[in-house]
Amino acid sequence: MIAVSCGSPNRFPPLNKTPSDTLVVGVESASSFSKISRLIHRGLFRVNERFELVPDLIDSFEQPDLQHYIFHLKSGVLFHDGQNLTLDDVVYTLEKNRTEQSPWKKVLDKIDEIKIIDPQTFQISLKEPYMPFLASLTVGIVPKGRSPQIGTGNFAVEKVEADKVRLRRVARSESENHPPVSFLEFQVIPDDDLRLLALKNGRVDVLQNHIPPKLINTLRVEPFKIQTTDGSLVTYLSLNLEEIHLSKPDVRKAIAYALDIPAIIDEHLGGLAVPAQSLLPVAHWAFQSDVSTYPHTDQNLTASKVLLNRLGYFDADGDGPRPRFSLSLKTLAEKNSMGLARLIAKQLRVVGIDLKMVALEKELFLKDVLSGNFDLVLMEGPEEGADLSEPDFSKIFIILMGRVRMTRVMRR
Repeated sequence: MIAVSCGSPNRFPPLNKTPSDTLVVGVESASSFSKISRLIHRGLFRVNERFELVPDLIDSFEQPDLQHYIFHLKSGVLFHDGQNLTLDDVVYTLEKNRTEQSPWKKVLDKIDEIKIIDPQTFQISLKEPYMPFLASLTVGIVPKGRSPQIGTGNFAVEKVEADKVRLRRVARSESENHPPVSFLEFQVIPDDDLRLLALKNGRVDVLQNHIPPKLINTLRVEPFKIQTTDGSLVTYLSLNLEEIHLSKPDVRKAIAYALDIPAIIDEHLGGLAVPAQSLLPVAHWAFQSDVSTYPHTDQNLTASKVLLNRLGYFDADGDGPRPRFSLSLKTLAEKNSMGLARLIAKQLRVVGIDLKMVALEKELFLKDVLSGNFDLVLMEGPEEGADLSEPDFSKIFIILMGRVRMTRVMRR
């Protein structure tokens, strides 16, 4: 969603107007800074609008067999410090990411050998065939022996502070059809209300995601204009199939019938989402719309109860407090996630399933998720670092809920 200031400026008079050549973006936490790397660094490949892999820093490549790739590096590409991009930089980046802690380590560790054939050509040999391998080559290339903040992207790093990053434009993207700004500045403002106040007061120009719907609604007045666009983030329930109840397909189907996704979107997300059919965005090259869905109707709600009865999970007291059975639902100890968990529990209580919410801090939450220590867990995905160019990135049983629309609020 994009909200643009276009009316009288007197409704929210700016206390601090940002410079006209700078776009200031307010973000929730410093973890958002990792996404900025895409503006600074380019990879051998990039992902286009249909989530297809296309060459970026290479002209072309060949694949003689399932374990070997030959790449032809583009010539004349410069780093921000004016030095030429070379194969030494490429090899250094790949080796660094396969030996140190990196989101790419697991995949790049499948490399057996990197062999330079000539100054613009190199070969990668894998230990074994791995078809999604090319997706890992979107990792940003950094120069060997110089600062990793230096890249070949459209923006260069000008200043980095604990709660602020400032970038300087060095090139213009071919896809841009509007006058470019000279600088981008990202400021950390953890509190939702303070971020919104910073926008209204003119301290920041843009808020990127993590904006509660109730606060968004305060901007549906002049001088803000709001637009929406599709995003890739999906909210979903992950189910542990080793749990005695969830191991039964009809229990999982009963849960899917009982959930009222449109009501969740309206009540919890302020309408800023659409029911999800897949973890893949609609624009993705591998997206399929011909899938089974479980719409929430009176008939399906009845079917949910019938399925549970057939399995011997009787609701002895009807609308009374005694459940058919109980499950735990783990979620992050965050206001937004906990609110959604309570709403899900309320809907499942209608068919006699008791959900006990367990809210955890992020570190313990991720530990339990990765170890399978849960009955149900409320998730958002694809996870940070997942490459959507490769559709086979999820191997868990899930119940899809809503695809969150991309939220961007702007005052200019």
